[in-house]
Amino acid sequence: MAGHPLLIQPQQSVLAAESTSIAGTLPADLIERTSARLRIRVTYGDGSNAIGGEIAMPTTPNFEVTGIPLLPGENKIVAIVLENDVEGASSNQIVIERDNVAPKISLSSPDDNAMISGSEVTVSGKTDPDIDVQLRNDTTGTIESGRSSKNGTFDLTISVRNGSNILVISASDVAGNGGEKRITIISSSDTGLVTIDVNPGTIILSKPNRSFRVTARATGPDGSPVVSVCVQFTLQLTGLPIQQTSATSPCIVSDTNGRASWEYTIPDTFDTVGQGLVMVSYVMPVGDPLEETTRLYVKKQP
Repeated sequence: MAGHPLLIQPQQSVLAAESTSIAGTLPADLIERTSARLRIRVTYGDGSNAIGGEIAMPTTPNFEVTGIPLLPGENKIVAIVLENDVEGASSNQIVIERDNVAPKISLSSPDDNAMISGSEVTVSGKTDPDIDVQLRNDTTGTIESGRSSKNGTFDLTISVRNGSNILVISASDVAGNGGEKRITIISSSDTGLVTIDVNPGTIILSKPNRSFRVTARATGPDGSPVVSVCVQFTLQLTGLPIQQTSATSPCIVSDTNGRASWEYTIPDTFDTVGQGLVMVSYVMPVGDPLEETTRLYVKKQP
């Protein structure tokens, strides 16, 4: 009785790729059939099938066929001996699943642009069940990793610096598909304190005067003023012509009381109502900057 090809089920049987390679072995009597060929046939989830590849009969017991096309869902693969264009002995069947859908990520806390206190934050959310989840603080470079639960929930805690922190949450499934979500949180830690006063705190676009003044004061961990350091003010407001969404002050040196001020006039061409962020950063000689953020409101009418 003629032998049959044997296909080896790959350890990684769930893939995102459009094609794959398979390996197998041949008995001695098939190796001797130099006029025969080896055909790979794939049956897809909808019941249709196609020739996934065809090679000359290998002259060694081990073989590999590359570039076998996969469709989303189950792909049932067999190797068939082909002689005189007639399909003969068939191998065992292996199954490879193609999953090309990236995991979705939803967050329950914190909200984007949330203001928190302390030196760390816990990010909670939901994605696909039992997959790798990573939380990265793009501002500091810190990374924390974990896995989602059987129902897809996850909680990861990461350290944050004083001021704005851009957090990137990514999830990767067994097939290698990746999803990502970004949020910004604003932290005030116990390394010092920055207070901000914006006057006026609301800009009325119908009025001719669109100027406002930001005054900041910083104290260190011991309560003493932070003096003679570079202070930078940044306004983030969608619609600004300067860098489209933001305006930044030059370096302003804090005085003996730890104070620094900046005046800015919103351009006459600006007509977007809503709210923006005023961020202040005291660049410390050692360690992270002292940072704080407050809101600025823009209205058409009083």
